[in-house]
Amino acid sequence: MKFISLKKKFILGSVQFGQNYGITNKSRKKISFKEKIKIFRYCKKIGLYHFDSAEEYNFHFKPRDKNSWKIDTKITIGKKIDLEKIFLHKYKKFTLDTVYIRNPEKYTSKAALKLFEELRIFKKKKIIKKIGISVYDIKNLKDFIKKFDIDVVQLPYNIIDRRFEKIFSYLKSKKILIYARSLFLQGLLLSNNEIINHNSLKKFNKFAEGKDKLSLCLNFVKKNRYIDKYIIGIQNSSNLAQILNTKIIKNINFPKKLSSSDKKLIDPRLWVY
Repeated sequence: MKFISLKKKFILGSVQFGQNYGITNKSRKKISFKEKIKIFRYCKKIGLYHFDSAEEYNFHFKPRDKNSWKIDTKITIGKKIDLEKIFLHKYKKFTLDTVYIRNPEKYTSKAALKLFEELRIFKKKKIIKKIGISVYDIKNLKDFIKKFDIDVVQLPYNIIDRRFEKIFSYLKSKKILIYARSLFLQGLLLSNNEIINHNSLKKFNKFAEGKDKLSLCLNFVKKNRYIDKYIIGIQNSSNLAQILNTKIIKNINFPKKLSSSDKKLIDPRLWVY
């Protein structure tokens, strides 16, 4: 069995489309226009129509077939933006699925209250389908959920970063969808180079000896029944084909000792390299 049978769970991350993103992106270049076209054509061929974006990603794609493509975007509390212009004009050829708040730690501010009220109105009018939050850590998450009704939480989750596991059942009790990102820790878990020297990475590399790292990372997330969708980033259409054709491995155990709570490793915003 291959992951292509599970493509409905995949959302294609688009940060690489407009930025030179990722610790393993040695060329420090964003995806070329020619390669973007190849990716979009491949997505259409296999029926993968869902993109994850943000207003800072510089993601530019105007599909010819209106409303076949779905997109999620992220907005920031306190930043002056014209939501109507974004929702009704910028993404007019997309189905706008989820709108995330990307700095939910500001949830107590007046700006947060105002923004959520606007989002509720757009949702009621069926201009957007879901309201979500994009988080980096677990702090204040429960308090936020108690204050605001949300549909989705987007969070980092991989073999090394398992912080959010303790809150998964709570999120499900609130009927909140869980979308996992950073499955490969920005590609760090797939690299054979010691870009960051850390004991947890050494443990993972030892565990992965003789195994396919891509398969390990994907199978780890797939084994978690709480995860509703996976957000993946790629550099080219070959990457996507490789991911979707990765074999599903049964009866594989992922030791808890592989996980780490060291934010200097699991939070890419704190990386020094």
